[in-house]
Amino acid sequence: MISVCIPVFNRNVNRLVDDLVQQIEKGGLDAEIILLDDGSTEEIRRQNDSLRDKKYVIYLPLIENIGTSRIRNRIADLASGDWLLFLDCDVTIMNQDFLRTYEQCTRGVNDVFYGDVYYGNKPTHRSEQLQWRTQQLALRHRARLSRRGLYEYISTGNFLIRRTLFESIHFDEKLTTYGQEDQIFSIELKKKGTTPIKIDNPVKHEDRTITSSFVDKIEDSLINLVRIWRADEEFRPQLERASHRLRTARRLRPLGLTALFQLFFVLFGRSIRSACIHSKLPTWCFSFYQMIFLMVAFRAPNVEAFGEKHKGSVKGVAV
Repeated sequence: MISVCIPVFNRNVNRLVDDLVQQIEKGGLDAEIILLDDGSTEEIRRQNDSLRDKKYVIYLPLIENIGTSRIRNRIADLASGDWLLFLDCDVTIMNQDFLRTYEQCTRGVNDVFYGDVYYGNKPTHRSEQLQWRTQQLALRHRARLSRRGLYEYISTGNFLIRRTLFESIHFDEKLTTYGQEDQIFSIELKKKGTTPIKIDNPVKHEDRTITSSFVDKIEDSLINLVRIWRADEEFRPQLERASHRLRTARRLRPLGLTALFQLFFVLFGRSIRSACIHSKLPTWCFSFYQMIFLMVAFRAPNVEAFGEKHKGSVKGVAV
């Protein structure tokens, strides 16, 4: 059996679930769909409430948000299948044989397959372009990691894994906010000696996060990167080899330049952030902003407190 595992947060997932149920019924597949709602708004929970009555579906809302890693692990705990198919809630199915394609993968000896995520063409609305451009850069970066043999970077928004392997890894529950869970999971697979197999079975990413919210997510991801660096020394070599931004931040730190960058961040960070949000600067400027943000986060004695203090006010960082 394949257990389709979908964490839900502030998203109406009726269309996604209907498409999956239709494929299960049409293909006569042995599958189930498990959804946990991670503290969505009351309106979203009301829209998704009808999922409780659907065949093959288990839908349970949580009272409070527990984070992207913990909720995936909880869904896996509820699953009955020998295989776990993880999907993000903000995707649509592109292949009419999507589940059948994954079902055929379970007949072989490999343990992990991923179908990747398609982000569509460049959006016309300016408020969506920063996210799209950043996603394209990320895809190219992941391809470079694979070519260099560091590890096969999988998107946890569309991948199939043998349950026994997943239970030996799990998602890192120290990551309570957005970001880095894909990278850490990919590194863990590499440590297990497992090479994920890429197949032609993508889903389409439908989230059109407004740029300010997208920048919030990127900042959360950078804070997670610092948190992982400090908490788990075993990840450091792989993280540093994989991230040019991280390598640069670490190399500049002993030179005594971080205080200067921090002052620059306090004086100009808000302006650069705002200009990036409104697409008034090229993409490399957003990369530069992320570098400065990462360096300041590394300097913070308490990165969690830095993240909370930073939200809503770049000038809230103390020098």
